[in-house]
Amino acid sequence: MYTLCYIIYTYNSFSLGIETLYLCNNVNYPDKIKKNKLVHFIGNILHFCSTSNPIDWLFFEKNNLNDLDFHYIVDYGLRRRLMVSSLQMMSFSGNDNISDKFMPLLLEVIQTQCPKLEWLKLSQTKISDKFCEYLKNFFSENHSKTKLHFIYIDKNKRITNKGISILSDMIQKQFIPKVYSPLFRIFCDNCGFRTRLKNWDDRIITSPNDWEDRGF
Repeated sequence: MYTLCYIIYTYNSFSLGIETLYLCNNVNYPDKIKKNKLVHFIGNILHFCSTSNPIDWLFFEKNNLNDLDFHYIVDYGLRRRLMVSSLQMMSFSGNDNISDKFMPLLLEVIQTQCPKLEWLKLSQTKISDKFCEYLKNFFSENHSKTKLHFIYIDKNKRITNKGISILSDMIQKQFIPKVYSPLFRIFCDNCGFRTRLKNWDDRIITSPNDWEDRGF
């Protein structure tokens, strides 16, 4: 009940001009039916919200979402919108049942429906090195069209040296938005590697100390 009331309050506020949709910390949702209603409710808000009352920031963290929940939000909530979304930040962090399965769909939606997106957070999910390959392909094809330049994939143990090396190679080959190149960051701390490789690009952040050590 607390969660539902909080969402309704957020929805009423957003209709008056609040631009952030914040739904977090329902990890042990006791009722799958209620969770499904929550997912559909958010999907509907994203699908129908107007450009005059936009949602710019979406935090859907630690809500025990799985791949099907994620697919509904991304597909119905965003891909099937009649107008492009104004989202600048999107976070699904802390949902450790979201895997690589629908990440190609997410990146397609970012390309076609989220031209203003700058921040993407997928910390502590179930993504792996496959996502790093998807991300490299996305940027190699769209780096001149996207504003995405802050990406959080930390606390994903399935991302190994192989995945981080793919992302570093992507940056070094300039497959990133040119205007955001100095600001571009991928946060990878607490992933599935032991030590940082010397040839990784400085814009790959593997520990909080990287900010200071690398002059950021």
